[in-house]
Amino acid sequence: MIVEKAPKEKCGFCGSLNNVGPVVGFLASTGVFILVSSLMSQEQLPAWGWRVPFLLSILLVGIGLYIRLQLEESPVFEDVAEKQKAVRLPIAVALKNYWKEMILATESVVLFFGIFYVFSVFSLSYSTQQLGMDRNTVLYSVMIAMVVNSITIPIFSKLSDKVGRKKIMMRQRRWVLATTYGRR
Repeated sequence: MIVEKAPKEKCGFCGSLNNVGPVVGFLASTGVFILVSSLMSQEQLPAWGWRVPFLLSILLVGIGLYIRLQLEESPVFEDVAEKQKAVRLPIAVALKNYWKEMILATESVVLFFGIFYVFSVFSLSYSTQQLGMDRNTVLYSVMIAMVVNSITIPIFSKLSDKVGRKKIMMRQRRWVLATTYGRR
């Protein structure tokens, strides 16, 4: 919706806000987890304390639902829905006609979220359990990286408005491959 309503020359930047949202949410949840875990003993947290952040998230679900119910569909969606007749299996039509685009889009999403979750979730358990690092030190390090991430996403997205999305995406893929498989 954001990209559909954005000016053409700002689609990348405006679309980046969709990707910054989960990062900011992760920062907020990590902050709440640090606060809750610092107020509880080592026994309380695994016994019942882990439920506190989940209960607090019910408020966010309510707010998100309220906002979504207030939004109108984009003009682009309305036009397409009006012009096209309903098909029985839209996913089959999409796979038949746009299979290349769907593979590329899926790969991009898997790449982005794969890196995000390996770094934010796996690194926490690996660093504390395998490397013996302090949990709060790792949490703070991940939070710092997420702050950097939330700043760089809009910067590179704005750059994609100037130089093109393909150049940015290809460089990102090369960087990921180099940093993931470059060292042993």
